[in-house]
Amino acid sequence: MSNPIVFLYPGQGAQYHHMGGELRSGHPVFAASIAHSSELCSAYLSPSLLEVLYDPAKRKHHPFDDLRYSHPALLAFELALSDTLLAEGIRPALFLGYSLGEFVAMTSSGVLSREQAFTLVCSQAKAVLETTRASSMLAILSEESLFHHRDDLFKETWLAAVNSPGHFVVSGFPEVLAQLHVRLQAEGITSLILPVSRGFHSALVDPLRTRFFDLVTGIPLNASGLSHVSCALQRRLSPADFGPELFWAILRRPVQFQRTLQWLETSGPYTYIDLGPSGTLANFARQILPATSASTVHHLVTGFGREIESLRDFLEQRSHS
Repeated sequence: MSNPIVFLYPGQGAQYHHMGGELRSGHPVFAASIAHSSELCSAYLSPSLLEVLYDPAKRKHHPFDDLRYSHPALLAFELALSDTLLAEGIRPALFLGYSLGEFVAMTSSGVLSREQAFTLVCSQAKAVLETTRASSMLAILSEESLFHHRDDLFKETWLAAVNSPGHFVVSGFPEVLAQLHVRLQAEGITSLILPVSRGFHSALVDPLRTRFFDLVTGIPLNASGLSHVSCALQRRLSPADFGPELFWAILRRPVQFQRTLQWLETSGPYTYIDLGPSGTLANFARQILPATSASTVHHLVTGFGREIESLRDFLEQRSHS
């Protein structure tokens, strides 16, 4: 009997121009889904989401960090990939959300309608830009303990995410993170500035709080049949969790992907499928799972092409399992 399937939805930092471009050209379900998502954003974005995401003048390596577009682009991409797998007969038991990916999980699991999700994500991006200062996030290839034991390095930064035993993220102002990057490099520690224009999951977004609560208060939610696992709360959500405080926790608390996956594994094994555009959560999951785990991990899109072939290979593998 096959393991239950868990869809993994990443957040900011995974996006790039032309993500899903091959699927858009070669799979009608993906194309229709992402076109519909662009229409749902039309009241908030001009030029359209599709025009910016698939701008022929842009290459994959060009920065895609304008929150007005990167927020809904990730939601649209991950929903389109979900729709594609569902159309191919892949049925998840659980949806695991990481940061912005929590809104995708809520939408895929039916808690939010697509109209609600795009209204919320587009409005949130606008509010973030209007209420907070420019800041950034730095991914660091080291143990989380480095952050806690090296105050000399990490003053004026906030722990934003713990992704795997050798990967965590901090938020801070650009000049602070630039200096930190240089100091880490001098100590032989690899780090990378993420393509994000705000330091989420830190005190840097606190000026947004009042306006954010105005956005999320009173949103009607369908909390029946919940199958959403949250990296903010590190567990499966219950109907009692849903409300403004949960939405704020998703934005403000550190993302605990490592601890959440370890908790989920206690009820495993599972088949984890990364529905992001870069395969980052699949990489983290492989680092987290012990060698004795019977769970399997898959990704479909990485940014290196072969999107149609990867989907076909995955479906063929599933048909023989």
